[in-house]
Amino acid sequence: MSIAAETTTLHQLTGHRGFALPTTLSALCRPGDALLLMQEAVWLALAETAALLLWEGIDGAVAVHVLSRDLETRGLGARQLHPRIQRIDDAHWVELSERCQRSVTWSGG
Repeated sequence: MSIAAETTTLHQLTGHRGFALPTTLSALCRPGDALLLMQEAVWLALAETAALLLWEGIDGAVAVHVLSRDLETRGLGARQLHPRIQRIDDAHWVELSERCQRSVTWSGG
């Protein structure tokens, strides 16, 4: 698995309640950035629960990932993900973090 070296900011989303996700993320994420769904935000990665407006509002040049171990922890490992989202393990999370110029963690509750 290869993660693009052009990524500038890694946005780590740990929750999905408490703020307007489509508006907030589309305003914050720029082409070349990466978004990682982790902790409670992994629910947004599921094909049947992922809000289309959320993923349509984020530029297609923003890579969207979900942390596998957080899916597994919540019993979601076998569920189908939204086609835009790539599952990554901890080693690829470290690689992604190293390739980003900065990292920001967002918690929506």
